[in-house]
Amino acid sequence: MRSVSLYSKKTIIAIAVFVLFWAATLAYVLPIKLVRQKTPNLAWQYDQLFGQKWNFFTQPSLANNQLYFVLKNNITNQISDSTDVLKILWTNKKNNAPLNIEEDVLDHIVIRQIAALNEAIYYHLNTESAIHNLAAFGKIMLEKKGYKIDSNSQFKILLYEKNIISFNGNNQTLIPELIFESNYQFFK
Repeated sequence: MRSVSLYSKKTIIAIAVFVLFWAATLAYVLPIKLVRQKTPNLAWQYDQLFGQKWNFFTQPSLANNQLYFVLKNNITNQISDSTDVLKILWTNKKNNAPLNIEEDVLDHIVIRQIAALNEAIYYHLNTESAIHNLAAFGKIMLEKKGYKIDSNSQFKILLYEKNIISFNGNNQTLIPELIFESNYQFFK
């Protein structure tokens, strides 16, 4: 029997690792999300290993998010305002173009946090960390808009999804749909 050289063994191992990695990646990013449905508590660990997303191959989003913060004074219990913080971000991003690096980074961070919140809702996981991160983002946007946030300020997050107008005229509804509503809590 002929012995296999060290070079051949390394080649076989490299090819096997390559094939296994891409098979696992394909299984992870398939639209049916079989792996995620079977092991929802480990999904965040898969994100660390497989950075690829299926989004590159899918159609564009059919809806836009609207992230409202409802502000309330804890002492008077008076609701002071309701503001779409994503609209503030996108307005600032447009007004500061092409030197809008800060807004661009915030946009990427908040979109990922909204996706994490949607995923937590879908898989019935804890939404606390996504809410905490969105609250920090909301505080930044509200302060940029001129709102005074102090120790008596409470907020409630309302996440809406609004369908995008289609070109063929077959719109289901253009009324925003409430996806998530938090309880009132203090900014940290």
